[in-house]
Amino acid sequence: MKARLFYVFLALFTSLTTLSLAQTDSSSLKTPTTKKNFQFIAFPVIGVSPVTKFEFGAGAILSYHLGDKTITRPSYVYSYNSYTVNKQTMINLLNNLYTEGNKWHIYANFSFIDYPVYFYGAGALPDGEFPKINSNRKNLLAFVERKVTKNLFTGIGSMYQSARFTDLSSTKPLENSTLEGKHGGNDIFLGGVVTYDTRDYENQTHKGYFLRIINVHTIGSGKYSTNQFTFDGRIFRPVTKNQFIGFQGYFSSVQGNTIPFYSLAQLGSANLMRGYYNGRYLGQNYSVLQSEYRYTPFLDRKDTGLFSLSRITLAGFAGMGNVFMNQQFEWKDVKPTYGFGARYMFNPKARMCLRVDFAWGNKPNGMARESGTYFAFNEAF
Repeated sequence: MKARLFYVFLALFTSLTTLSLAQTDSSSLKTPTTKKNFQFIAFPVIGVSPVTKFEFGAGAILSYHLGDKTITRPSYVYSYNSYTVNKQTMINLLNNLYTEGNKWHIYANFSFIDYPVYFYGAGALPDGEFPKINSNRKNLLAFVERKVTKNLFTGIGSMYQSARFTDLSSTKPLENSTLEGKHGGNDIFLGGVVTYDTRDYENQTHKGYFLRIINVHTIGSGKYSTNQFTFDGRIFRPVTKNQFIGFQGYFSSVQGNTIPFYSLAQLGSANLMRGYYNGRYLGQNYSVLQSEYRYTPFLDRKDTGLFSLSRITLAGFAGMGNVFMNQQFEWKDVKPTYGFGARYMFNPKARMCLRVDFAWGNKPNGMARESGTYFAFNEAF
């Protein structure tokens, strides 16, 4: 993928700040005795892309517990923000909160981008010659779940999306296209969410099952009336005491009489179908099967603090998926994804980590193989 975006977490470890209410001596990774009610990490971000040029910014992660750590999952707030020399902006805010005993789960993810992107709706042009449009998008996904039984949660989900697009090319490919919703729009969704979760940990899971279904429908007097459905199923199993494997099946679908193109699923991200430029392929339906093997080579070593080898995990992954319109699924269009990466746990007790992945995908005729490099917070799944 020509438009790779490289994020460099410079001086990550030197910028680490830990806020702790109670501490004892360090122990092994498997049973760390350091008790931290709060942990805060701030890091600078530098990026270079053919689309956005030079960019810079800052990110931060605050992790904490709202109850007994043995029964309450860790909560965290994640912020990632960048600005480019061309006055373009990206903001990402994520809140994942569990109350004591996991009685309530509150999740909210807000993103804002004001960036140029490649416009693939203009036709099949040679790689690197796709025209650019400016994409101004705001997205919010939020839900509140109540624990019904030990592993079952149910609640209310909502979503908001706002999009505005403008041509950056004198040929005006967007204006001249026949795409529905080519100028953008605003939509509010409301619906329900059901989750079944037996994972030992939410991140870097070693064993357990996870199943989440979200179904939301537009409300209000917006121009479009659509329904969005998402299924996310995962299985994790230990192979040996320091080797683990996970599988994920993902499916999403947007349905309605008229669907704006900005509501269509976009294949490719740091979590699903790694290796593809996000937005290169669009469709009503999005299906993915992927697996990931994780190996912690120094698991038995004593955890001596921030620079411990015991906190390193290596990973290899592979999968396949596609986006497609209703009744237009073709096996020949299914695309591969594969790659490898590494993770470093900055919070072993909660298994929170920073990761880097190198991924490859399809090789279109006459074009370079699609690929991507990703720096991200926590595991892909």
